[in-house]
Amino acid sequence: MAEQILVHTGFHKTGTTSAQNLLRANRQLLRPHVSVHLRRHLTELRRRALRYSVNGLPRTLDRFSDAAHRYFEELAAQPDRPDRICISAEDLSGHPPGWDDRVLDYGAAPDLAGKLARALRAAFPKADIAFVLTTRAPEPWLDSLYWHHVITTPMRLSRDAFHARYGPGADLDNVAQGISQAVAPSLALALPMEQLVAERFGTAEALIGPLGLPDAVLDQIVTVPPARARLEDTLLERLLNANRTIEDPDALTDHKRRLMGKPPAAGAA
Repeated sequence: MAEQILVHTGFHKTGTTSAQNLLRANRQLLRPHVSVHLRRHLTELRRRALRYSVNGLPRTLDRFSDAAHRYFEELAAQPDRPDRICISAEDLSGHPPGWDDRVLDYGAAPDLAGKLARALRAAFPKADIAFVLTTRAPEPWLDSLYWHHVITTPMRLSRDAFHARYGPGADLDNVAQGISQAVAPSLALALPMEQLVAERFGTAEALIGPLGLPDAVLDQIVTVPPARARLEDTLLERLLNANRTIEDPDALTDHKRRLMGKPPAAGAA
């Protein structure tokens, strides 16, 4: 069997966490059949990808490329490794739009994917390599992304202002086309979240389906509930108001955690 490599590089807020949770929950079952690499395995690659999406510097992209070559060369040298490899981390496309004012879109994603593809082909010259991208319709994606930023960053923009500023970068199918061109001759598939949620494994179908796992394995996979439910509108508005009124970053973080019923951040008084 030829080695098969599936690379899932995004996008944020398209069910990626739910898909990764299913892989994590079934890691013992999958281990003999597929080598799974998620966020925690890809710390250096993610860090360099995120940095490039902010500064866009050629040297930052080169460092990302170097890190990818090192990672995949070490992976290729591992003995007794399954012939299937699945890599899933949305941060490999960089920060999502709106993470801060410098990130207007996924403009960095094709550059990063191209470097990943070249590093994979160098380490696995005979492998079948495919990229899979989970997408979402622009309007609900922008809404989900906006409230995610309200929760996790000091986002102060109104919903309408956020849509106006970042709407031009919300066509994820267009980003996927750019990635497809960047990774050629490797394949790139764009799979809409709206269709995946109706599949047997939900959004994880984007990762499980293309791997061609035996039916005996598929029948034993344990499904998991969706990773996150939308918070109540009143709580979201209170979080937005906190962003707009609390200047101290630590105080803001702790206040928002209390609003969401979470304990104080580590090290907080």
